[in-house]
Amino acid sequence: MYVLVESDDPILREFLESHYILVRDASKADLIIADTNKIKSIKNLKLPIILISEAPDVKISNEIKPVAHLIKPIDWQELKYAIKLGIYKDKVEKLLPVFREYQKIFDTSLEGVCIFDSNGKIIYSNRQLGKFLEYPPAEIIGKNILELIHPTDKIIGKSILNSCEKKMAGKHEIRFIKSNGETCFLIFSGTPIIDDTYKGAFCMFTNITKHKILEKNLKRTNKFLKILDEINRTTMKTKTIKELMASTCKILAKNRPYKYIGVLDKDHRIIHERGRRPAKPKGYIGEDTTIIELQVENRPWGFLYIKGEVEADELMILEDIASTLSFAIEKSLAEDKLRESELNYRELFESAGDAILILEGYTFIECNDKTLKIFNAKREDIIGKSPWELSPEYQEDGEKSEEKAKKLIEETLREGGGQFRWIHEKKTGEPFYAHVSLTSIPRRGQIIAIVRDITDVIETGKFLNAERRKFRDLIDSLPDAVFAVDKKGRIIAWNKGTEDMTGTPAEEMLGRGGHAYGIPFYGKPRPVLLDLLFEDLPEIEKLYKNVRREDDNIYGEVYLPNIYNGRGGYLQLKVSPLYDDKGEIIGAIEIIRDITPLKVTEKKLVDELAVTTSLTSLYPQMVSPETTKEDIANRILDELLKVTGSMGGFITCYGNRLASQGKLTGTPDKILSTPIVIGDQKIGYIILEKEKFSEFDIKTVKIFAEYYGLTIHRLEYDEKLRRHQQRLKILNKLIKKSRTDDLHEFLKNVIDIIVDDLKFETGIIKLHGKTLYKRGSIIPGEENPEDVLIKKKGKKTILKIPLKSHEETIGMIEAQTHGISPREDFMRLFATEITDAVSRINMQAEIKKSLHEKEVLLKEVHHRVKNNLQIIASLLSLQSKYCENEEVKNILADSQARIKSLALVHEKLYKTETLAHISSKEYLESLASDLVNFQVQKPLMIRLETDIDDIPLEMDKCIPLGLITNELVRNSIKHAFTEKGGIISIKFKHQDTRCYFEISDNGRGLPEDFDIEKLSSLGLQLVVNLIRQLDGKLEIESDGGTSFKIRFPI
Repeated sequence: MYVLVESDDPILREFLESHYILVRDASKADLIIADTNKIKSIKNLKLPIILISEAPDVKISNEIKPVAHLIKPIDWQELKYAIKLGIYKDKVEKLLPVFREYQKIFDTSLEGVCIFDSNGKIIYSNRQLGKFLEYPPAEIIGKNILELIHPTDKIIGKSILNSCEKKMAGKHEIRFIKSNGETCFLIFSGTPIIDDTYKGAFCMFTNITKHKILEKNLKRTNKFLKILDEINRTTMKTKTIKELMASTCKILAKNRPYKYIGVLDKDHRIIHERGRRPAKPKGYIGEDTTIIELQVENRPWGFLYIKGEVEADELMILEDIASTLSFAIEKSLAEDKLRESELNYRELFESAGDAILILEGYTFIECNDKTLKIFNAKREDIIGKSPWELSPEYQEDGEKSEEKAKKLIEETLREGGGQFRWIHEKKTGEPFYAHVSLTSIPRRGQIIAIVRDITDVIETGKFLNAERRKFRDLIDSLPDAVFAVDKKGRIIAWNKGTEDMTGTPAEEMLGRGGHAYGIPFYGKPRPVLLDLLFEDLPEIEKLYKNVRREDDNIYGEVYLPNIYNGRGGYLQLKVSPLYDDKGEIIGAIEIIRDITPLKVTEKKLVDELAVTTSLTSLYPQMVSPETTKEDIANRILDELLKVTGSMGGFITCYGNRLASQGKLTGTPDKILSTPIVIGDQKIGYIILEKEKFSEFDIKTVKIFAEYYGLTIHRLEYDEKLRRHQQRLKILNKLIKKSRTDDLHEFLKNVIDIIVDDLKFETGIIKLHGKTLYKRGSIIPGEENPEDVLIKKKGKKTILKIPLKSHEETIGMIEAQTHGISPREDFMRLFATEITDAVSRINMQAEIKKSLHEKEVLLKEVHHRVKNNLQIIASLLSLQSKYCENEEVKNILADSQARIKSLALVHEKLYKTETLAHISSKEYLESLASDLVNFQVQKPLMIRLETDIDDIPLEMDKCIPLGLITNELVRNSIKHAFTEKGGIISIKFKHQDTRCYFEISDNGRGLPEDFDIEKLSSLGLQLVVNLIRQLDGKLEIESDGGTSFKIRFPI
C-alpha cells in the first residue's frame, strides 16, 4: 500500500515506513496521513485522508472529509484499521459513486449489506451483516465472500458470483459460518455492478435462521404428536394389557432410535420388551436411562423403561404416553373387574380416570365422581338428563345435538359400541371437547359412556393447523412447483410454482381428493409418484424414469407434454412424507423441478456421443483393406437405424442396392433421401423411413453419407491402385521376358502371361503363317487386324495383337476368354510393349550379325597389318646383312625391333575376343622376352624379371608402351652390362586412376652428366615423346644400375 505522509512526527513516520510504502508524489499514493496544521497542502487532493491532531477540538475545513480523525498519542492498531477502512471506502466510492448518499441507509438497514469487487473481495459491510455473522464489520472487510460461506454451499455461492460476472443477478438460500463456528441461514441476493465492464456486486442478506430452527422444531413436535396419537388409538383397540404393552413398545421402537424399550410391573418383572436388556436400573433417571412410573388408581403399577437419549420435550411426550398407558391399564383392569364381579363394579366405576356414565334409553341413570368433576356439577345435575341436555344446541358439524345423540345411541345398541368426538357443556355453560366411548350392555339394555376431556388436545390441534398454514405459506415462497396432500389424498398445498406449471389455480385444487392432483399434470385423475409412499403401485412406478428411494424419500423423472400450456417439459420429482409429532405419516409433499434445459442439453450430448461412437466403431472397417462396399453399407445402415430410430431403409450405390433392412411403406412424408456424393457426382442414396425426422436425424444421416462417400472413394482408389499395380507387375514381367535374343522363347512367354496373368482361357501365336505356340483349345479367327483388337462374340471376348517388325506384320497373337477381360487401353499398352520387344529382339539379332561380320573383317585387317609389318622387319633384316657399316646396321636393327613391337600389338589384337583391348601382362611379357631372347650381337646372360598387372589396354596406350619398352630394354642390353650379363626388371602396376611403369637394370648405370633432354639419341628422344603422348611423368634413377619410372593416367 502506497501512503503519502504530511507530518513531522518521526515516530509516526517510522511506524508507517515499517508497515507501508511511503511516497512523495500524490499521483502514486493510495491514501494521505496528515497533521491538521497541513490541511492547506492536501486540500485539493482527491484521496482518502486520515487527520492526526494534538487535541480533539481542532477545526477542520468543510471541504475536507477525512475517513478518520485520530488524536495523539496514536493507537497503532486503530491507525491500521483506519488505513484499511479508508482504502476500502475509497474503493467502494469508486465502484459506486452514489455510495455516500446510501451509506446511512445501508448502515441502519435490518438486512445485511455488503459490496465486493470483481475478485469477490468484500470492500464494504454494514453492521447488520456483522451481527448476522457475529463479526465486527471491519473484520469482514477484506475477506473473500466465499470464505464466509459454509463449505457445503460454496458451489451455490460460486454460481451466484458467476451470475454476477455474467451481468445477471443471483439469489439463493445459503448457509454461512459465524465467527464462533456456528451455522446460520441467510438468503444471499447478488446484483452485479457494471460500468462497461464487470466491477463487482452489491449483495443483501436476509437472516432466516430462526425460521429454519422453528421448522425443525415443528417437524419434531409433529413427530412426537404422531407417536402419541398412534398409541392413543392403540389403547382403544387392544383388549389385554399385554397386547397394549407390546403395541406400545413396537410403536416406540419404530419411531425412535432407543436402544431398549421395556414395560415392567411394580416388582420389575418384564411384561414386554424390545432391544437388548440393560443391567437392572438403580433409579428413575440415570445416564442415558429414563424410567417413568405407571400408576393405576394413583398407585404404582409398573414402569416404562427407556434406554437412549431423551430430550426435555421428548420426556413430556413419554410422560403423556405413560399416562395414556396408565389410563388404558386402569380401564382394562376396570373392565376385567366389571366382568369378574358386579360387586367390584362400583369401585372400578368410581376410580376410573375418565367420566363414566350409564345410559338407559336416552337418559343418564348413573355417573362416577370424575363425571362431576369434568362437568363441574352435582349428581342431580347429571342423573335423569339426556346427553343433548348436557351439550350445546348444535355440534361442530352443524347438526343438532339431540338428533345426533339419538343416532349414536341407536347405532351403539345395534353394533355394540362406538367412539366419537363430542362437545359438552359444563354446569357453568362453558363448552369443552370430549372423546366419548360408548359400549352396549345388551343383557341390561344399558350403554356405558366414557367421556374424556380433550379440550387441550383440540387446542393443540388448532395450533398445529395454524402452523400448517405457515407451512403452506413457506411452500408458496419456494421457486419449484410444490403440492402436498394429507393421508387421505386430499390436497392441502398447491403453490404458485405449481399454478404456473399447470395453469390451474390453487383455489380449484385445495381440498380435492380422489387423485385430482393428477388432472393438471396427466389430464385425468390418477396416482402419481407421491402415492408410492402409501402403497405399492408397480404399474405407476413404471411410468417414471430413474426411480430411486433414499431414506424416506422417493425420486423420479418424467416428461409431461401437457404442462406450460402444451409446451411440455422434463420434470425431476422428489416425494417426502409429512409427519405429525408422534412420527406418524399424515401426508406427503411432492417437489417438482423443471429440468427441460438440462435434458435437452443432455440429449444433444448423448445423441452426438452416439454418432461419434458409431463413427468411431465404423472407422476400423472403413479403412480396412478387406472391407467391401456391401459390408460398410450394412454397418452404416445398422448404425443409422439405431441412432435415428428409423423403422427401415436401404443404401444404393451406382444404381445397385447394397444394403436393406426393415419394411418401407413408401409414404413420401416419412421418407428421408440423402445423396452420397464423391466430388460433384452423386453416386447413390441413403433412404430411411420414420414418422418424423428431427434436424439432428437429418444432420446425422448427412454425416454418415459423407463418410460413406469417402469410404467408397477410398475403395475405388484402392481398387484402381491394385489394378494399376497388377498391370505394372504384368508389364514388368513382360519387359523382363523381353530381355532375350530368342524371339520364339519371348513369344511363348507372352502367351503364358496372357493366359496365367491376364486370365484368358486360351491363346495362340502364329509367326510367318505357322503356329509357334498354343495354350488351351483355340480355333483362331480368320481376320488379321493391323492394330490391337478386343471384341465380343456372344459371351466370349476375343483379343488379337498383330506382331510387327519394320512396319511389316510377321505374325498374330490371339487369346479368348468367357470372363472379364482387361481394359482396352491397358491391352493397347501391352501390345505396344510386345511390338517394341519384337522389334528390339530382331534388331539385336541384326546388330549381332553385323558386329560379327565387322569383327571378322577387323581381325583380318589386324592380321594383314601384322603380316605387312613382319615383311618390313624381314626386309630390314635382309638389308642389314648386305650392309657393312655397323652404325647403319644398328639403325636397321633398332628400326626392325620397333616394327616388331608394333606388329606384336596387331597380333595380340586380332587374337583377342573384343578387338578393343590388349592384356598388358601378356603383351609386355611377350615383347620383353622376345627382346632378351633374340639379341643380335653377342648375346649376354640376361635374366628377365617381371611384375606386371593384367590391365586391359586400348591400342592408343598399348603402342606407346610397346615402343618405350623396346627402346629401354634394348638400351639396357646394349649399354648396361659387361660380358657377364645382368638382370632387367619390368613392373607395371595399377594405382587408383594411374599406372606405374618401371624398367630397371643392375648394370653400370648412367654417366653423371646424363640429361635425357639434351641427348641426341633417337631412341631416348622417342621415349620422351611417347611419355608425353601418354600424358605421363618420367623419373630416372642411377644408383647401382639404372631405373626409368613412368606414371601416366590410365
